Amino acid sequence: MVVLQNVGLTQLHTAAAMQNTLRSPLCALVLLCWHLIGGYLIGADSNIPLCERLLIPLLRDYPQGALVLFFAARLCVVTAQIDNGIAYLNKSVAAQSLWRQ
Repeated sequence: MVVLQNVGLTQLHTAAAMQNTLRSPLCALVLLCWHLIGGYLIGADSNIPLCERLLIPLLRDYPQGALVLFFAARLCVVTAQIDNGIAYLNKSVAAQSLWRQ
């Protein structure tokens, strides 16, 4: 099981590094989900520096993206920046509330 997990994470890291592709932000979101939520649920180590590196281009390209803002909030909470986390979470909720027709 651990071998398959390592292979999967390696593939996600490789795909997330492919800039200017559709695959890159999707894999970055999956990696953020794993390191900021999934890893904490099962007690695995999370890679905070990797999450910070993944979030920089996502916040630049999708500044109003609900998922990107949610993961930014989660990263702030994990790194004990509670006030910034609350601000990002409020932005995430506001981004989800706006429905474009």
